[in-house]
Amino acid sequence: MISINDHLDKIVCNMRGVSPRVSYFSSLLSIIEDECNCTFNSSDFIIMSAAEHYAVFNHFKTFSNVFTLATVPSIGNNNTHLVILADSIIPLDNADYPRGIAINQDSFHLLYNPLISKKFRKWTPLTLNYKGIKPKPINNRTFSLNQENVIWHINNIIETSDTLFVAISDINKYLYKESLSQIAKPRLHYLSLERVVMKFLLTLLQKGDDPFCEEFIFSNLERTFESLYGVRTCWGDNKGSFLFWHQFEGKLFPCRLYCRNYIESDVKRFELSKESLINSLMNFELIPGGFLSLSLASIVPNFPTIGGFPQYHFLQKMIDYIVRNSDLEVDNRINNFNWGVHPEIGESFCLNMGSCSTVFLAANPLPETVIRNYCKSNNIII
Repeated sequence: MISINDHLDKIVCNMRGVSPRVSYFSSLLSIIEDECNCTFNSSDFIIMSAAEHYAVFNHFKTFSNVFTLATVPSIGNNNTHLVILADSIIPLDNADYPRGIAINQDSFHLLYNPLISKKFRKWTPLTLNYKGIKPKPINNRTFSLNQENVIWHINNIIETSDTLFVAISDINKYLYKESLSQIAKPRLHYLSLERVVMKFLLTLLQKGDDPFCEEFIFSNLERTFESLYGVRTCWGDNKGSFLFWHQFEGKLFPCRLYCRNYIESDVKRFELSKESLINSLMNFELIPGGFLSLSLASIVPNFPTIGGFPQYHFLQKMIDYIVRNSDLEVDNRINNFNWGVHPEIGESFCLNMGSCSTVFLAANPLPETVIRNYCKSNNIII
């Protein structure tokens, strides 16, 4: 048994001990800086997560993982950054972010407010700067539990944002700041995983013969398909998509291996050559899938990431496959998981609350001592 903070302190120590692969990491970091509109210093410590449920919108009866990570004493300073690379290629009827936000209807019931129309079941809402497609404002009604002001701020962000992505990113950062207003916390950056990876992949393709691209995109497709078949977030029986998703007329279509250097969806066939792939990426026809996204965001640059327990297992399978079939040396300490058992907030804090939405927590921020005691006293099994 180990407390949340003790576990996360060990994880942070592991992450600090990893040396990123400079040849790749410098290009990736430059793209992240451009997306964040900021510059990281050499002394800054960057914690990256590619798990979309690390968003502040987590509305279960528990703290989102990003909250517990933010409370680790060893990282609560101005030199630490939480970079959330949110993967939005998952079914939009999933109860988690970025599909909707929950608000406390009362002390025991949550009111679910969809931000994106349910007609988009599978889409990439965070990838493109869609003009004119914005989240729906929260319904105008009377809310109890001191939530009205927070809801007003959320609606104001929606109304003043130019794009869907900007609105969702800014809402996340606002709720994160307000919910943890009582403690010193790392700075949060909320970005699109697919958008960052697409830019990084284009950079590698335009530079020349990149070893990773040559080994895992332009050759050995049969080996990759067979080796990672059935691995979560990769591809399998009517699940996932091989290497890329095909985006066509606002919908996503899974790709499958056609033959030696070709993949196809139900709509179109793609040649995996350098020139063809560059054109398809620039036209937003092909969107990197789970394997390429996690490989380019973490494995190839040797950049530590943290996610849930399932991610810890499937990411390790990807790492093992890449190491076996390339000259890349990968530090296993890049693969980390946050605590996996979520003690209920209402019960832990004696709030007499059956459910605690992030909106409620932003409207009624908990004292620093309460939050830190929560992370010290709740033991988990590793």
